[in-house]
Amino acid sequence: MVPGVVSAFDSNGRRNESDIFVRGFGRWQVPLMIDGVRVYLPADNRLDFSRFLTSDISEIQISKGYASVLDGPGAMGGAINLVSRKPVKPFEAEYSAGTAFDNRGSFQGWETYGRLGTRQENFYLQGSAGYLDRDFWSLSRDYKPFPAQGAYQGSLEDGGRRIGSDSRDWRINAKVGFTPNATDEYTINFIKQEGKKGAPLNVISTASRSRLRSNCCRSSRSAATTPSSVAPSRTRCSPICRRPACRPTRHSFMPRGSRSIGSPSRRAWSLPATVGAM
Repeated sequence: MVPGVVSAFDSNGRRNESDIFVRGFGRWQVPLMIDGVRVYLPADNRLDFSRFLTSDISEIQISKGYASVLDGPGAMGGAINLVSRKPVKPFEAEYSAGTAFDNRGSFQGWETYGRLGTRQENFYLQGSAGYLDRDFWSLSRDYKPFPAQGAYQGSLEDGGRRIGSDSRDWRINAKVGFTPNATDEYTINFIKQEGKKGAPLNVISTASRSRLRSNCCRSSRSAATTPSSVAPSRTRCSPICRRPACRPTRHSFMPRGSRSIGSPSRRAWSLPATVGAM
């Protein structure tokens, strides 16, 4: 809904992650902040934007193409700041729950959210919690699994529900604010969230990959020992062969999204507790 900003699955969703691109720059060039506090992850800082629940978010601030150096390094493409809600009445209470269905009408998951808050003359208090449970996300109706072909056993995906695409996320947020006058405001936030997800890494089994690569290399060795005058014409090679001569046709009969290696597994994603003061 913002010009120049696109949200999409990372690598066709094979890691069950989402990325946000701001004018072409992804997560490594566009830092994320919550109430002005930078969010970091160990190692490669590979943030998964699907893990951030937005029920208690009042505003999303996006800086495109520029960002203050006070926000830290790595803001070549801009910066994103999630601003959490705060109470505006003497007493506030909110609760919501919902369900989700896929493009075939199957039950996909559910979510719930609750919030309590109060605002007084010189201070305000608020606490909120949210939970999201998703069993799967669906492939396109146009997806057609590729049948077995020689040593290739066929696609592991049969269409419909993506294997290993489930996720569980929860988040709590506590905020205390002090407003001594009409122009000054001091707040302390405590935010903790955690998520677990499946990782749909591939659509071809590792056994098929090994056999295809082995057969390809064995055929290549046989062709190398055959005199050129009687050598048979070279057939289409395995789509996973790593030989330079085979690379132009390595994806000739593999279904889309099948280049990643490994079997479906589970990945845990946890954001450390963040305490910020403004």
